[in-house]
Amino acid sequence: MKGENLALLILRVMLAVTFLYHGVPKLFGGISRFSEMLGGMGLFAPEFFAWVVAIVEAGGGLLLLFGLWVRLVSIPLVVNMLAAIYLVHFKNGFDFGKGGYEANLWVIAMLLALVLQGAGNYSLQAVLKKKPAS
Repeated sequence: MKGENLALLILRVMLAVTFLYHGVPKLFGGISRFSEMLGGMGLFAPEFFAWVVAIVEAGGGLLLLFGLWVRLVSIPLVVNMLAAIYLVHFKNGFDFGKGGYEANLWVIAMLLALVLQGAGNYSLQAVLKKKPAS
């Protein structure tokens, strides 16, 4: 269905923009600050996890944008959001306006929709599937 595929494209692009917005600055100059923040929370191996989060967010954002391996890449992004809830947002309650986990749950719900539906026809994955074998 055309409407369903357009909805999946919109969903993927919005999630991609969100993850790229948070992941790219970490990759390009923000790792040490993010690592210090994680260390301040008592997280084991903060520099390692800072790199993991940055790669998952930026790499996952790119893959969502282009529509490649969407079902697979959505899973570590869900784990990323669950970790953010646990480490940062849960203590602030549900309310997004008070730094709570409300928005994280929206993102998780959207990612789970992509796990269930995949990238849709307006994706690089769909183009590659239709490519004739040489």
